Amino acid sequence: MDVQIAPVPGAMWYNLYATTGASAGTYHLQDANVGGLYFTLQGALNTTAAVAPTVDSGTSSANDQEGLFSVLSGASATGGSAVYPANWKAGYFTQSTGDTLKTSVLNTALQNLWDG
Repeated sequence: MDVQIAPVPGAMWYNLYATTGASAGTYHLQDANVGGLYFTLQGALNTTAAVAPTVDSGTSSANDQEGLFSVLSGASATGGSAVYPANWKAGYFTQSTGDTLKTSVLNTALQNLWDG
């Protein structure tokens, strides 16, 4: 099964859950800490792994420090913590690269910084 991931500002990786007809509505963990935009699940779907959480119970806190990704992506300036000036930007960041880190990715990033 091919999975296309829609990037979320600040996310470094994703956990993939799936359900089957035998247990429709019950989502089981298929793979954890997945990065990038595309992922292929191979083989039979797992029906005994951890069940997907129903609420976000541990990824956010009023006492958390602001992470690098949220700052570089600009989510800090426009998201829930508007502690930066209006239209504040912080260098180059893109979650839509969909590729591993290599020279061509860095060249594109540097070219975009140069071009503005």
